[in-house]
Amino acid sequence: MNTQTFQRLQSEATKKRSTMLKIVTGMLLGISGTLLFLNIFGSQEQNVSKVMNLATFNQWASYGQCNLFADTGFGGRKIVLYPGYKGNLGNLQPGFNDELSSIQIGSGLRVLFCSNNNCEGNEWSDKFELLGPYNAPFLSVNDWVSYIEVYNYDENVDPRVMIIGGSQFNIDRSGTFPPGQYFSADLKRNGIDIPRYPGGASSIVVPKNLIAYVYKQDYLQGEMKTINGPAQIDLTTYEGGAWNDNIGSMVISKLTFTPIVITGYWYKVIASTDQISASVETTSGISTTKTNSQEIQASLSLGFEVGSELIGQKASISGTVAKAVSRSVDSTLSQSGTYKIQAQCSNPQRVKMSLWQWRMSGIKNGVEVMDMKDNEFICKTGDQSPRCPVGFCQDNECTICKPGTYQ
Repeated sequence: MNTQTFQRLQSEATKKRSTMLKIVTGMLLGISGTLLFLNIFGSQEQNVSKVMNLATFNQWASYGQCNLFADTGFGGRKIVLYPGYKGNLGNLQPGFNDELSSIQIGSGLRVLFCSNNNCEGNEWSDKFELLGPYNAPFLSVNDWVSYIEVYNYDENVDPRVMIIGGSQFNIDRSGTFPPGQYFSADLKRNGIDIPRYPGGASSIVVPKNLIAYVYKQDYLQGEMKTINGPAQIDLTTYEGGAWNDNIGSMVISKLTFTPIVITGYWYKVIASTDQISASVETTSGISTTKTNSQEIQASLSLGFEVGSELIGQKASISGTVAKAVSRSVDSTLSQSGTYKIQAQCSNPQRVKMSLWQWRMSGIKNGVEVMDMKDNEFICKTGDQSPRCPVGFCQDNECTICKPGTYQ
């Protein structure tokens, strides 16, 4: 074989190898592209699926209209109900008994769903109630509903808190609660199981004109949390999930403002000629069945009176001073329960020494609604009370007040 022939054959072989490399590379790129497309498409499909499985509060149904769907994702046969409807779904033509798989509720509606005809049954899990606007593309109680009642709902006239048993506001069970006091048995009668059970509260919706005081134990006991409306809270993630399935009782109050007569005063805890060390209670002292922290704060900001023990008679302080005092006691007003703290007064001279605690009382319509015991103390010689409200003492003995304290 001559040199030219060898070079030509070598060149052809090189071209073939190059062509094969291009083919293989093209195939690999094609496969990679396909996998990338499938991965992106699959990821997008999963994200869409995830979004479609989340409950929302958008206005997807028209005002005053409740849409029922036979399939998840708002698919399949559709039934439209309006206020005033009460009946068994099996009586519709054609029947719709045990077919409900997704729902859209327009604003202006409160809708009750029951598993049994005529809403019979005494189990807590036999029914759930929702407020519009609300949309659930998936129901854990799929193909379960046999009876529905549809009511008009005006948040301004009949505001209600909505509690849902599923995370991210998805339906497990649910109930609606107008202003009032609710123990565990009351929650259960309205579709929410007792604390530490899977059917307990996992989401809560509080409208703008309500405030909810929720407790971890029955009979308004245990840790308390104040939820001001408007609020939509997923309890599975709120405060690390500490409140998920953990509402045992609650008080729902309207955010109406009724002025409360508030008096602040220094209370003598103990007097001694020795060093003082005393365990003292601190508490907000708010009666949540009669008032709420908003009313207290609003009344405080208008000014309050200082008790007679301070200056021999009651005296009013200005709104500016009242707001400063309000900020000072805010942590105590917002705390739940009663706590003990250790208060101390040094007394190296062994003179008569008194320990004083700042307290505030509130009277609404002739009834005491607050008996706050703050975490602010003053140690002073003798038995005479401090003269100034908390935070406005000019000297260590609190015998001189900052200018402008009293009106």
